[in-house]
Amino acid sequence: MPAATRPRPDLATDLVSAFLFLLLSAVGGWFAFVSLAFRHWGDQDAGPEPYDWTPILTIGALALWLLAVTALAWRGRLRVTAVLHGLLLTAVLLTGGANYAYQHRHDHDPKPEPLPSNYQPCFSGSGRCN
Repeated sequence: MPAATRPRPDLATDLVSAFLFLLLSAVGGWFAFVSLAFRHWGDQDAGPEPYDWTPILTIGALALWLLAVTALAWRGRLRVTAVLHGLLLTAVLLTGGANYAYQHRHDHDPKPEPLPSNYQPCFSGSGRCN
């Protein structure tokens, strides 16, 4: 049957599916949080690192999951599930974007000039160091 003639599921079915999908999304969100929070746990300081794609791919996978659940729930006429996961998708994307902007806010600041090779700091505070 086409979606227009198909009957809309009752509210109980919508709420149960919203809860179950929310539980699956929470498990995915917890995995994303743990993988991002502890990804540098045992690293040694080995100099400059290449660009880290882990946060972008993790947040992207979580957002793709939420988008798929939202789209399928909307197509299946489960409005509570679709709206709930759409709001959750919006929150994940806004939080991820704000975090990215915060992490990279000083990327294009000018670097200070290097000090001369014969520079000796003056710690006396008088300004007359030898």
